[in-house]
Amino acid sequence: MNKPVGSSRKHQYAIWIHFLVLFFAGILASLLAINVASLPLKFSVAIVGGGIGFVALLLLGSFDRMRIVLVIAVAFGLSVSLDVSFMHNLYAPDTFVTRVGGAQAITVSLAFLGIITYALISFIEHIFKGNLNWKLRYHITLITMQLLFMVSGILTLSNALDSLSVIYEEIRLLTLLICSLVVMNMPRRHIEVLLVTIAVSVCIQTLIAGAQWATGSALGLGIFGEEQLVKESINMEVSHRATGTIGHSNILAYFYEITGPLMFAMMLWARNWWLRIIFFAAVCATAAGMLFTLSRAAWLTVPFTFSAVFVAVYRHRIWRLNTAIWVLILLLVAAIGLVYALPIILERILGDDAGSLSHRMPLNYAAWSIIEQFPMIGVGLNNFASSFGIYDTTSYSRLFLDHDHVVHNMYLLVLGEVGVLGFIPFLGLFLSSFWVALEVVKRGDSWQGAVAIGAACGLLAHMIHGLFDPGFKLNLTISQLIYVQIGIIGNLALSLPPKRDEVIVPKVFRNSSWPPKH
Repeated sequence: MNKPVGSSRKHQYAIWIHFLVLFFAGILASLLAINVASLPLKFSVAIVGGGIGFVALLLLGSFDRMRIVLVIAVAFGLSVSLDVSFMHNLYAPDTFVTRVGGAQAITVSLAFLGIITYALISFIEHIFKGNLNWKLRYHITLITMQLLFMVSGILTLSNALDSLSVIYEEIRLLTLLICSLVVMNMPRRHIEVLLVTIAVSVCIQTLIAGAQWATGSALGLGIFGEEQLVKESINMEVSHRATGTIGHSNILAYFYEITGPLMFAMMLWARNWWLRIIFFAAVCATAAGMLFTLSRAAWLTVPFTFSAVFVAVYRHRIWRLNTAIWVLILLLVAAIGLVYALPIILERILGDDAGSLSHRMPLNYAAWSIIEQFPMIGVGLNNFASSFGIYDTTSYSRLFLDHDHVVHNMYLLVLGEVGVLGFIPFLGLFLSSFWVALEVVKRGDSWQGAVAIGAACGLLAHMIHGLFDPGFKLNLTISQLIYVQIGIIGNLALSLPPKRDEVIVPKVFRNSSWPPKH
């Protein structure tokens, strides 16, 4: 029996597309091969790995299988600082010290590369299948807040000492917007794969952090973002803080506090034993990993976020016998963990920290002196570090002489950079995410509610931590993790059934009493 003409043509088109892609990929690989040998190891591994991954995607053959592999790559990319940066801007004008803060280069990370490729393959699939009516889904409130923050950043160019830093940060904000937008358009099955892979990456991250903690040294995983362990003076003794493959110990703590509530929510929701085991392992790994970071602010978030997740997920089953059993099991596991962790926690909280905590209030006063001078549009997006010592009227910013630093408070940092006009959409992005998540909890199914409340509580944890540290603005990987979880919340909200007053009435019923009243 002959095949339909349309089917034969599609098969020919597919062959030609694969041929052209492989042809141009071969030319590109030949050109890159000349220079790869002279690049640093991290860049060489990224390019070679990307080439192998690209060929592997083509061999998969199915668009859906390609996208699932890319979702897995994105999830693992959110736990490693595997990226390539170019056009660096390490020094501010008229200064000779390195800077910390926002983007200081144009950076392409593994997670963002996976996101872009996922979007491209999805677009090609729609065209190939002739689905010309496909529309991009987006949650208007969450996207609007991101756009308003970007606009406020552009307005700060008039005050910025370093305009290039503003531009680089705007580029990074654009990549984060793309991350959240692509996640909003993922089907439910891909979100499920993303969550399971994040759980696996949390466990792997804790194995690495535990090895760092036990050995007191780095493991030689610098190509994945590992840095030297942070040395902290506690009670006049040097203690090592694990860094994982993300960077500083506080950055690793961000990772755990953001993903932990989501893992806990999925563990409570899980309907089969293998999912419950995976997410239970991720929750235990979160607790251990937080301990290895010695981050007091991250520890502070746990009672608030995990309690909120438990109440939200079990709100209809709070007085049932199986809920009481689960509570007893969780308390037993926590008690066993505290036997080993409590001495470390108490020493870290009550012991001398070489002035680490005492530095924060003077820096806050210094930051506020800048905010008073530039209340509406700030000193410039991504310009706080280079402006701190110049505009500070208290002299407290000079506590750090070896590099341009920022204030240890996420809200004062943002307020100082973009003023009130930028701070409103920045804070509005988080608050609107909570509001949207609560709507999903009320109207969605049990899985949607668990994911939404877990993602929202991860954002809440970071907001609490932001009272004591600069937050996700310091690290691209954590920024992407934040925006991916915002994208997940938006995805769930877009998947909700319409409200009763939003139901489209068929034409035949428009003049009748439809829908029926109960």
